[in-house]
Amino acid sequence: MRNAVAILLLVSCAARADTAFDTAPYKQPGQFFSQVIQADDYPTLRAVEALQNSLGEHSSDALPCDSALQRIAANRSISKPTAALFAALKRLASDLAERHGCDGVHTSHFGTRAYKRRTLIEIAYGPEVLVLDAFSNGPKDPERLYRLDVVRRKDSLWWAR
Repeated sequence: MRNAVAILLLVSCAARADTAFDTAPYKQPGQFFSQVIQADDYPTLRAVEALQNSLGEHSSDALPCDSALQRIAANRSISKPTAALFAALKRLASDLAERHGCDGVHTSHFGTRAYKRRTLIEIAYGPEVLVLDAFSNGPKDPERLYRLDVVRRKDSLWWAR
C-alpha cells in the first residue's frame, strides 16, 4: 500500500511539473534576448569597427548622443547584412530615444582571450542600454561574431558603474 501511495504521489507531482512547465512563458516580461550573428561576414564587422573609430574612444567619459546617432544614421552600406544590422540599430535607437531619451554613448575596443579585437558601443536610454558588440580575429580568421542587444543598465559593461 505504501508503494502504491508513493507511486501515485510521484505521478501526481510529475504531472503538475509537466503542466507548470508547459504553461510557463518562455520569455518573462521585460527580458531581452541577444541577437547574435556568427558568420563569415567580415564587412559588417569592419563597419562596426569603423563606426567605433569615427566615434572615438569613450570608455571613461560619455559621448553626447546627437553626434553618435548622426554617425549611425549616416552609414550607407552596400553589404546586405551590414545594411540590415544598421537598420535594426537605427530602429532600436529611435524607439528607445522616444521612450526614455538618450543619456550618452560609451565606446571602446580591446583584445580578449578568444579574440584579437572586441569592439563595443553602448548607448544608454534611461534604465536600458543598446549594445553593439563585435568580436574578430582579423580578415583571415573566419571565427567572428557580432551582437545587437538591449540590456538593463546594471548589466552593461560601462553604464553599470
